[in-house]
Amino acid sequence: MANPTSTSPLLGDDHKSESPYPPVSYEGRNTYVVERPAARDRRRPRLQSRFCHYLLATIFTVAVLLHLRRPALHIGHLFGGRKASLGFPTMDSSMSGMPLFDLGDPRVEWECVNGEDFDFSSDRPSHDGRWKATTSLTVPVDASSLFFFSHGSYSYGDVDLVLAESASDVVSVDIEAGYHTRRALDRARACRFKCERFGEGVAILTPKREYPHRDHRDDVYFHLTIRIPPQASALRHIPSLRTSFPLFGQTMHNLTEAIEFGEVGLYSTNRQITTEDIRVREVGVHTTNAAILGSFNTTSNLTLVTSNSPIKVDVTAYNQGSVNNLVMHTTNNVLAANLSLLTSPASSGPGAFEVTATTTNSPLHVNHLTSPADSVLNAKFATTNSPAYVRLDPAFEGTFTASTTHFTPSIQYINAEDPAGRNRERKVHLDFVMRGMARGTVGWEPLEHGRGEPGSVVLSSTNSPVYLTL
Repeated sequence: MANPTSTSPLLGDDHKSESPYPPVSYEGRNTYVVERPAARDRRRPRLQSRFCHYLLATIFTVAVLLHLRRPALHIGHLFGGRKASLGFPTMDSSMSGMPLFDLGDPRVEWECVNGEDFDFSSDRPSHDGRWKATTSLTVPVDASSLFFFSHGSYSYGDVDLVLAESASDVVSVDIEAGYHTRRALDRARACRFKCERFGEGVAILTPKREYPHRDHRDDVYFHLTIRIPPQASALRHIPSLRTSFPLFGQTMHNLTEAIEFGEVGLYSTNRQITTEDIRVREVGVHTTNAAILGSFNTTSNLTLVTSNSPIKVDVTAYNQGSVNNLVMHTTNNVLAANLSLLTSPASSGPGAFEVTATTTNSPLHVNHLTSPADSVLNAKFATTNSPAYVRLDPAFEGTFTASTTHFTPSIQYINAEDPAGRNRERKVHLDFVMRGMARGTVGWEPLEHGRGEPGSVVLSSTNSPVYLTL
């Protein structure tokens, strides 16, 4: 595609009441008048007190019975075959788009290392006062699905997914625990599991907190290094990899040269998720109150969702025939994305893409670096109370709408050569212009389709300017 020769503006740049309650009767300062009950009523408070005691005892008994009926998690110990029974409830991971994982399901095979059986190599605590203990687990790399997660109230930490140094038939998981007291570590477990629904993986399990008091010395910091082995002579294909680590930061290091994934799902809360570079068919990344950063190469769908934190990503989407759906959403922080939309050799047409990028109360920056000639783009970009900047590739054809309040949208176009090499001329038509909104069409003429086809772009904000470059 030829470099733009100029950028031309089309539009924009100018852009004492009485209380309803009776007064309290008292005599003298801080001396309240209390009427004594008549003799016939003196036993009533005693009877009411006894009834309250019976009621509280009944509620307590029912609560205990309900607690005992909760499904217990029976996990086989990795060394010695001992059983551990923990009252873990069902883990609801619906926010990450994954089905529920019932820790008490008897069909799940467990092999666990108790915290007391970790390796203790350090003879003194680190500078932060934590002692260190380690263990390692492995799962087959050719499992139908790989799933790594944590569950419980006493764990937090970091997860690194890295490329192993050499080819192997197992994924190794190195686990380092940082703890303040042995009591805290002893109630934690590192488990390998296998089930038909979720495949195979590793879990960090701690009990659920049963009391409101929180002592940071009860928490255990875990650092997991998940090593995915390469293949000797070709890209290794991992059909599915999912993580669910609340309060864990997660980083997928550069795996694109050796590993390709079918599906990837990364879930956390209140910690950042970073992907340095991955090759994947379909990917979903969900966290809260923390950033999503990195680079993605996808051949299908991409979903990035967080809140109150930035999304800053580079996305390369290869179309293979069906529509690529790219969704990015955050709130109260900046969203910045560079998009490269391409067609792969497997695609039978120019490609179709749907893009949604939204935030609130913060700037929006979306830059389309490239798009295939004759491709179809349907996109929605939105923020509130902040500027929005969107630049489309000159290959885009279709309708555009830009709206805001109190400002006239700024519309510019790029003079470029025909990306399809058919010597067509680019035409921009402004159909509707007023303060707060601009609408029009853009296409390469002579048109090979109806005017305003085949794509559409909608850009919006409030109380701030919007800038659209065609």
